[in-house]
Amino acid sequence: SQSRYTNSPQPYDATFGSWASAAGQESIALNSDADGNGLTALLEYAYGAEAPGSISRSLLPASSTTNSGGTNQLVLTYFTRTSGVTVAPEVSTSLGTNGWGTNGVSTTLVGTVTTNGTTLEQRRASVSIDEGRKFLRLKATSP
Repeated sequence: SQSRYTNSPQPYDATFGSWASAAGQESIALNSDADGNGLTALLEYAYGAEAPGSISRSLLPASSTTNSGGTNQLVLTYFTRTSGVTVAPEVSTSLGTNGWGTNGVSTTLVGTVTTNGTTLEQRRASVSIDEGRKFLRLKATSP
């Protein structure tokens, strides 16, 4: 399909600024969700979107629950770049702004995909939910 942007897409190793600039959105904030798709511009960039608001649904994180060895697990499958932006899972017992961390989160590499000339790792984060409710989120940090 044809891009709605006049400039050619930036490779995924571009900086956030040059990526947004190529889409004509130089002033977009890292935490902006101007298109209302539930992902910040930084996460779209981290997941390898062509431009803000153009994320491929196949790159969106997916959650599920499973039982592994008798332990109930909350699982989050996500993509991350192999360099540049860091995307890491965090866990909390509430959805508040405090209390998020990595204690108890297990992360494994599932595989890799190449999109727009850059390799993305598919990772799976899991945390035991037998002790009570838990929430997983992804935190993206720009270098």
